[in-house]
Amino acid sequence: MSRQVVLTNFGGVPTGGTTGQVLGKVNNTDYNVTWQAVGGLTIPLSQNLTFSPDNTYDIGASGATRPRDLFLGRNLTVSGNVGIGAAPMADRAVQVTPLAGTLTGTTQYGIVTAPTFSSAATSGVNVLWLQLASQAATYTMATCAVVQINGPSLGAGTSITTSYGINIGNQGAAGVANAYGLFIANQSGASGNNIALAIGSANERIRNPVNLAASLSVESSDGYAFLSGKLGTNMGGNAYYDGTNWMRFDVAQPAVLLGAAGGQVTVVYTAAGANPISWGATAFAVNASAGPMTAAFDSDTASARLKFGPAYGIVQTVNGGLYLRSSSSQPVIIDAGAGGSGGLYMTGVLTMATGAASGTGLIRLPNGYQVGWRNPQNNGDSWLCFDSTGRLQIQIGVPGIFVTNVGGAGGAQALPATPAGYMTVTLDGSAFKIPYYPV
Repeated sequence: MSRQVVLTNFGGVPTGGTTGQVLGKVNNTDYNVTWQAVGGLTIPLSQNLTFSPDNTYDIGASGATRPRDLFLGRNLTVSGNVGIGAAPMADRAVQVTPLAGTLTGTTQYGIVTAPTFSSAATSGVNVLWLQLASQAATYTMATCAVVQINGPSLGAGTSITTSYGINIGNQGAAGVANAYGLFIANQSGASGNNIALAIGSANERIRNPVNLAASLSVESSDGYAFLSGKLGTNMGGNAYYDGTNWMRFDVAQPAVLLGAAGGQVTVVYTAAGANPISWGATAFAVNASAGPMTAAFDSDTASARLKFGPAYGIVQTVNGGLYLRSSSSQPVIIDAGAGGSGGLYMTGVLTMATGAASGTGLIRLPNGYQVGWRNPQNNGDSWLCFDSTGRLQIQIGVPGIFVTNVGGAGGAQALPATPAGYMTVTLDGSAFKIPYYPV
């Protein structure tokens, strides 16, 4: 049974008030009351939920009396650290450690960010932006890693078939003009190393040279650098391979390609021209098909040469002799060059092998050339050659070999009165004629 009691104004009950309000004490004075709204929350709220004093009370408690899910229609501002799956940590702004068993599905993710950008983003977008910032104070950080990727920490019995530190999917898609799986800007400004990519240590690196930013350098400052492939390895100058054709970076410039494949090293060259490249004949090749090493040129032009310098050029064998042969019945020519004073200089014995055509070993001299030798005891030069009229000239530079008398009379027969002819020779720098007689 309920009863409605209507009170008259006694004991100072105030007049007024509205439906739903109750009397509430204003202070400790007797009968000092006023009409007030009922205490507690009215759901749904029609006003902001605030707390006073500021930063004093919590919503829920750790492990007990907690709310379940939080749904926001707009922004979340946190003035402290955040812990997801674990209590916030003083040294980490956000700690994400989902509790075991809270994630489901055959493929699971710790953090996924996939924003949908509005049409106002015409200058650029960044799905994830990471940047270090520091206080304005004097101190030194020993190390800094904007992104630190540690190895897996597996529980007992867990195994991984393939683990990727970073797995970058295909960035090309319809509407994308240029796709880069990984783009590293030129590193500059550091007082020490400026390296785009270091592998294992700062000594093994890939970078833009300090004074040549438009170039790429692959370096090992304390070991070897290897470039290898099962089918072969190529290095191109003004040339790259697009998977189908060789192309020039600059069609106004020639291109050259050094390749190592099929048991040989080859060099091919082509002049400037339109892409794709049509390589010419092999300019130079080294292989082991006919012995320890063979070298081939595609022409007899001045460019088909092995060049050495600046002071000396040496072709040397370690355990055997050096064999020079022309395979097309043409001579092997040693040329000192225009106006040169060089030629074939020997410190040992020159042996002429039997020629296939004549049956004898030959030294063939063009007109105006000579064969010379030097006496190692006194550096006296001797030579022989044919002059422009075909006459043989000989110089013997051995001091003391020439005398003006022959000592006592011998038993030889007297010379004929008239010689068959005379041979002009240069002896000790002076020209003489030596008679010769029929045998």
